[in-house]
Parts: sequence; structure tokens; C-alpha cells
Amino acid sequence: MNKIFKLVFKLLFLFGVVCVLGIELVYQWNTNTDIEPHRQKNEMQMLELTYGKTYYQFHGDKKDPLLVLVHGFSVHHVAFDNMIDDLLAAGYCVLTFDSVGRGLSDKPRIHYTPDVYIQQIDDLFNELDIQTTPKVLVGYSLGALISVLYTNSNPEHITTNILIAPGGMYYKPPSKVMRTFPIWITERILFFTTGSYKEKIATADPIIAQKVFQQMQFPGFYHALVSTIKHGTRDFQKDYLQFSQRQNPILFIWGRQDEVVSYENSKEMLKNFTDQELFIVEDGNHMIPLSHPQKVTSKITGFLSSKEIFPNSTDNEHKSKIKMNQDHSELK
Repeated sequence: MNKIFKLVFKLLFLFGVVCVLGIELVYQWNTNTDIEPHRQKNEMQMLELTYGKTYYQFHGDKKDPLLVLVHGFSVHHVAFDNMIDDLLAAGYCVLTFDSVGRGLSDKPRIHYTPDVYIQQIDDLFNELDIQTTPKVLVGYSLGALISVLYTNSNPEHITTNILIAPGGMYYKPPSKVMRTFPIWITERILFFTTGSYKEKIATADPIIAQKVFQQMQFPGFYHALVSTIKHGTRDFQKDYLQFSQRQNPILFIWGRQDEVVSYENSKEMLKNFTDQELFIVEDGNHMIPLSHPQKVTSKITGFLSSKEIFPNSTDNEHKSKIKMNQDHSELK
């Protein structure tokens, strides 16, 4: 009986080792794509900043009013691909970039705290010499939260903010798994549990989804996500309260069916904003920049025009561009 028990234990142990090795093989096979060939064939430009290489791109005429688009947690600049043409048609210059740990930018093995993302934006603005240029931060999900934190630290540098499905307006602690297990384990857990997310983003836009899936194969991507959860999650309500005191109009855009950052759970915080405009995409979820780009951009351009956010740029030609863009979006 004792021999049978030992044999069963050895077989189970061997099976466990094979399973672990198999899991690790699958993980390594799918997360070690060489990033350099993708960088070389991309049109984006590169700057060496505090946390390594940052890839960015200006769209349109740099003389036009500047919108800086800050993407979310697990996507990169392509999240805004469906919005850029309409923003350019409305007479704006658009700056997109890949945050640290995402897209073509470097993915260092560091603690991804909010300060990391704030520092990257500060470095980028300094290197591009647009620190004092009037500009609007358009943040999506985590990017909206980072926009708020950056604006709180540099209020004189930001004209106003547009927040799309903003994260952090109510406190949601990391799961017990994320809090308990070391990063190298949670990286692999996250890798094997992204099925539902991939399905949702593919439904929103299959073409952009393929670009997002591609960046997931670059080394360091999952570390950046897990580290952001572990080291970048806290209660940001005080930061939003500070932000709400700004004497600037703010536009919030939400999908009514957002299952990631609930609009319903954020209502209480919204009451603190005295000069805010809220736009709800009734049939939209968390992916509205991908799935409802015309509605989102039409609201953005209309808001910027009606509030005269760029007073020195609202000449007749610029207003005409905005009106044409809104009419075009309504037809779509």
C-alpha cells in the first residue's frame, strides 16, 4: 500500500511538473516577439526619456490647436485610430504616444506607479517643447486618470481635460490574487485569463484588436499591466476632488453599459464638478473610442467649440471645419 502511495505521489508530482513547464512554454512562446522589426516599419517617431524609448506621432498641422490623446490600461495609441481623421477634419492637431510598458515604447522591469506615467508625459512635453503650448488632454480609462494626476501637478500647462470612461473615480481594490501572489505568477495568470477582454475588443473593432493583440506579444507587456495593478492602484478620490476645483469646463464621456469603469458607481464623484458636461453613449460599453468614434469625436469637437477652449483659434474657418465635422458625424 505504501509503495502504491509513493508511486501515485511521484506520478502526480511528475504530472504537475509537466503542466508547469507546459504553461511556461506557452507563455514564453507568446510573449517574446522581437519588437524591433515592428518599430522599424512603423511611422512613429522615438524619443529617449527617463523610462527608455517613447514612441509618439503628431497628426495634422502643428499650428492648429493641440489635443494630446492618452490611452488606457491595456491598449496603446491605436485605441484612437478611429477618431483621428475626424479630429483633424475639425481643425485640430493631434499628438498620440505609447505609454511606458505599452505598444512600441520600452517596457522596463520597474514598479509602474502613477508617477511613472506622469513623468513620461512631462518628459515628452519638455522634449517636444510644448510644455507651455495651450493643449487639451483627452484621456481614456487609465489615461484619463493619468491626465487628471498630471493636470493636478501642472495646472498651468493644461487648458482643459476630456475624460473618456475615466478610471479611479471610485475605489476598487485589486483582487486577492493580484495582492497575494508575486508578479511573475500573476503575469502568467493574467496572460491565460484575457479571453473575455480579447473578445470584447475584437467585437468593438477587429482591425484595431489585431494591433492590440500584437503588442501583447512583446516582452514586458504583462509585467507592466500587473505592476500597474500592484503598485499603481490606490484610492484616487482626493485627487479627483482636487481636480474638481479647477475653473475650467470638463467633458466626461461614458458608455452606459461600461462594465470596466461603471458610470453608475462614479455618479457621486461627478457631483463635485461645478463646470462639467456629461455625454452618455447609451449603447456603448468601455470600448467607445473604438466602437463609437464618430459620436465621441463629434461631442469632443462640439464641446471645444461651444466652450471656446481655444479662443485664439475659433476663427470662421476653424468653426466651419467643426460644423462640417459634426454634420458628417451625424450622417454616419
